[in-house]
Amino acid sequence: MEINQETLMKANFLQKESQEMEQRLEMVENQISEFEQFHQSLKELEKSNEKEIFSSLGKGVHIPAEIKSKELLVEVGQGYLVKKKPEEVLKTLEEQTKRLKEARMQMRTRIEIYNSALHEIVSQIEQMQKEKK
Repeated sequence: MEINQETLMKANFLQKESQEMEQRLEMVENQISEFEQFHQSLKELEKSNEKEIFSSLGKGVHIPAEIKSKELLVEVGQGYLVKKKPEEVLKTLEEQTKRLKEARMQMRTRIEIYNSALHEIVSQIEQMQKEKK
């Protein structure tokens, strides 16, 4: 029994798909981590009685800022800002985190399927090579 081109192409395809899914999974993992850190920051702000914070301007630069209200300004696209209460933002954040975690589970399942199929092909190839000897 010969190792045919189609089998090798399928193995190559599965390996490539698995690697691409691993990269997407890593991006989702990073987003989940950022959302969880942001969630924690919002919780701390909600409980805090501090009147001054350091606000990030970006690129590691911060400025002291006075808290006049606990209402947050949330960008909703194209530079438009909407006032939201911290609990509203927390609820939205929790929903987004839940969806990302569901996507993460689906990605992990897909990676397992790809790797299992790839392992099966490799086993078949190894068996064919043993039979040749």
